[in-house]
Amino acid sequence: MILMPEKMEQINILIHKQDVDKVADTLIAAGAVELVKASELEQWSSKLGLVDLKNSVQRYSDLADRASLIAGKLSIKILATQSEGPKEIEYIDNRIAVIEEKITSMEKETSELFLKKESLLSEKEKLEEMSRQVSALSKDFGKISTRSVYSFLNVQPGFIEERNLPILERYLSSIPHVVVPGRKDGSRQYVLIIILKSDSNVLARGAKESNFQNVDISETGGNISEEAVMNVKKRLEDIIVKINSIGDKLHEKKSEYQSELNDIIGCLHVYKTVARVRSYFRKTRDTFLISGWLPSAEKNRVVEALNKVTKGSCYIEEINPVEKKEYSNGDLNVPVKFHNPWFLRPFELLVTTYGVPNYRTIDPTLFVAVTYLIMFGMMFGDIGDGIILSFIGVYLGIFSKAKENIRNLGIIVLYCGISSVIFGVLYGSIFGIEHWLPAVWMRPLEHITDFFKISIYFGIAVVSIGILINVINAYLTGNLIDGILDKSGLLGGVIYWGSVGVICKVFVKGIHAVNPWIVILLIIFPVFVLFLKGPIIHLFDSSRPRFPEGILTYIMEHSIEILELFMGYLANTVSFIRVAAFALSHAGLFVAIFSLVDTVNKVTYGVHGILIKSFVFILGNIIVIVLEGLVVAIQCARLEYYEFFGKFFKHEGKSYKPVTYYVENQ
Repeated sequence: MILMPEKMEQINILIHKQDVDKVADTLIAAGAVELVKASELEQWSSKLGLVDLKNSVQRYSDLADRASLIAGKLSIKILATQSEGPKEIEYIDNRIAVIEEKITSMEKETSELFLKKESLLSEKEKLEEMSRQVSALSKDFGKISTRSVYSFLNVQPGFIEERNLPILERYLSSIPHVVVPGRKDGSRQYVLIIILKSDSNVLARGAKESNFQNVDISETGGNISEEAVMNVKKRLEDIIVKINSIGDKLHEKKSEYQSELNDIIGCLHVYKTVARVRSYFRKTRDTFLISGWLPSAEKNRVVEALNKVTKGSCYIEEINPVEKKEYSNGDLNVPVKFHNPWFLRPFELLVTTYGVPNYRTIDPTLFVAVTYLIMFGMMFGDIGDGIILSFIGVYLGIFSKAKENIRNLGIIVLYCGISSVIFGVLYGSIFGIEHWLPAVWMRPLEHITDFFKISIYFGIAVVSIGILINVINAYLTGNLIDGILDKSGLLGGVIYWGSVGVICKVFVKGIHAVNPWIVILLIIFPVFVLFLKGPIIHLFDSSRPRFPEGILTYIMEHSIEILELFMGYLANTVSFIRVAAFALSHAGLFVAIFSLVDTVNKVTYGVHGILIKSFVFILGNIIVIVLEGLVVAIQCARLEYYEFFGKFFKHEGKSYKPVTYYVENQ
């Protein structure tokens, strides 16, 4: 049934210890069973022994991380793989020893190359800077050496910010010195400073205060002649050759390791999964107990596979969770698997972003899809912009190689684009131009009042659906009394619908047309019953006290609750006015764009004017699609989450996550 999650069953499997490895492999390969600790489902099983493989799981994870790090450094793409061959623990232990040895060897070989490459790159960067600076100094100061001939002098080339040069001069003014200015590089001034070696400490202090940067010319032998410059460049060329050589070797390693690393990481994932699955097992001396959840539709396939690998020597117990006492008490959280057709599945992303519905309650995906698309289309109705959104959605959802959530988001964008096109036809709008096509329905700016009325009516419908879902969920989970005597339940719904009816009649025919008995029966009496909710529930369930925290506290709490009921429903309904408001703002933005185009048209002429007008028009539509499209999408989600989901999403369930060998592409 499309409105309900898929029916789940608890499965308990009892096997002989010689079948453990085969059963573990079968369960993982089936990809249909979510394993849980048996003690979570059957308390008596807590007395059985544990299979502790935490160290193995951690070891496999660490090895996989090391292998992935090597693959990442070599830019190797890890594909979805599955290890073939035996999955027995003895085989795995032997294989792991070989894998660990191989990973260690790969790390050693690649680390040496990468360390050498990093060292050469660092040296290359240093020589490049030195070459640039020494070349500039050589052109400015000619051939000069900081050694030998000037052994009693300290000859220091470098550069300084021009504004800091007076600071350096001030420090050097107390000693004999020569400052030879060179060329400028932006705000930096190249200089050559000559002082007595005995005054080097003064230069050091001045250099620190003025941020004077020494040019290290040690690679030139302390020489800044043209010959020294050529020597630096030659050394730089040699280093580049070495770097390229290492790059070639790393490329060879990539080709050599690519297949092997994919196999290793695939194996480690499989072995880690096997170990993790076995850690869920409980054991006696000769038998093992396995517990989990699986969809009823998958039961026959899984049971048949288990009987085949164990040759019928296993005992399988299938339990409907609804029949268990723990489920009726709310202590059993059954995993939820959505049961929607392919075209609705992308909208599960919107539902699960908020939460997962409880098992055996209504799946709201269908309602979300319909209401979300109607709201988006009403707010963003335009044929041209809708077509562009559709193309974006087709690319993201169908042609891109993004992850599943991004592809689902792309499909939602595609649906939103189609909805925009449909409402664009109804509005007669294409890229904001409304005189090309007639309006099949009506134009927002010409029927403002009607649009606000329609938004309110739509809001009433959405809130009402939320109330009805809450009542149905209460019945399905065995809490019908709470579903009736709740501000979001049937009683709250009667008050809401009665209030809506009375308000509509007042606006249409005046207050004199309202029958007082209608007000009493549909509003006042239900409010009175809601106020007495505690004592009434006590009549049906004596374990629940009439006034849990005293009668005065009860009166205060329920008085506030009734006030919140009226204020909350009013806020929920009025919130849907934003649907009309954004429809009007969408049309208003196009008016502003065309006004700007007209302004440009008055001050520009010819081909140049046509280009500018086209640019303004295209840029305006891009802004509308990107910014307003994003805002409208957020507003639609906000209305779903706060005004709709808030009526029935009482408790959060958990998603169904079967164990599998599958590895997502990295």
